[in-house]
Amino acid sequence: MVKSFEDMDCYEILQVDRSSTLQEIKASYRKLALQYHPDRHPNKEGYDEIFAGISSAYNILSNEDKRKWHEKDYTRDQYSVFTDEIQEMQTKLEKVNFGVWVNFLNRIRIDEQTARSTVEWPSLGDITWLWTHTKPFYQKWLRFSTSKSFEWEAIYNEEEETDPGTKRLMKNENQKCIKYSIRQYDEAVRALIATMCKLDPRRQNVKKISDPERYESLQAASRKQSEHDRRNYQDSLKKQSLASWTVVDQELNWSEDEDEDESSSTDMTEAVDITNCSICNKYFRSLQQLKNHENSKKHKQNFRKARKKQEKDAKIAPRPFEASGEASDSSKKSEPLYEFSSKSVEDIERSFTFIEMSDDDFFTAHEFSDEEAF
Repeated sequence: MVKSFEDMDCYEILQVDRSSTLQEIKASYRKLALQYHPDRHPNKEGYDEIFAGISSAYNILSNEDKRKWHEKDYTRDQYSVFTDEIQEMQTKLEKVNFGVWVNFLNRIRIDEQTARSTVEWPSLGDITWLWTHTKPFYQKWLRFSTSKSFEWEAIYNEEEETDPGTKRLMKNENQKCIKYSIRQYDEAVRALIATMCKLDPRRQNVKKISDPERYESLQAASRKQSEHDRRNYQDSLKKQSLASWTVVDQELNWSEDEDEDESSSTDMTEAVDITNCSICNKYFRSLQQLKNHENSKKHKQNFRKARKKQEKDAKIAPRPFEASGEASDSSKKSEPLYEFSSKSVEDIERSFTFIEMSDDDFFTAHEFSDEEAF
């Protein structure tokens, strides 16, 4: 270690890479601490300074927040394009050739790749491209959003502050600065792309098509749109059908039957005993479910309503045989016409009267009193 610690990076002091894990940093620290510990080498000069530098570097890299603050300048140096340069490029687009445009956008694309962007930003392409091939490029870039963290824009080192309230204020201010820088960068890139779109020389590379070709193109687009609409309509019908069945299933109030038949020795599924409540028009899979339902407040309300309606209908409806007085009289209890058990034979014979209707036919008449017979 000939180089002074003041000129060395923490990674250089601990002899690890920037991508090293915490375990790798710890292992390297222990190795160097044993090698340069002053107690193990009391007669060697400079070991106190070396060991202090090793401890300081480990203290920074073993803490995630301190490590980010230490790396912020290094992270910024990884990128080549910043907001000021983008705004400057926008002002001189008309003065530079198309190749300069391509190279500048490629630098932005490389920066996004370095920031591990998950979006694949397309290249500006060649000047000979047709405008129809170029339009998708601008459509995507006009929605640009950077993957750069902009953590180097933080102005306060939170780890140096011990007061929790002050530390929280520092963190909020740092986040505001970072978000502002990201927004400024995104807006600068989008403005640059919008200006490029207006000045793009490939706007002249528009293919002129004849009327039959245009007609065929419109027909193809119409067929494609019709097919798309048909699929959407079918999907909507399926969703509506599924939704309606879901509502029906909810109304039926199906539930899992938890009772099992202990006497069954087979693995066959038992038939479900469906029980219904005619008052509430609901169905249940077990008698217990029906009993629980009958004890519910809603069922009792419906039951009282149904009973009141039934009583009201019974009062309004005419009773049988109520129309004629003769029928009402028949409802009264009457004695039998012929009571033979308490009469003698002579009395029974005297109770009948034979009326002569013709020379050959006789009818047995009703039991009359003397006044009614003659």
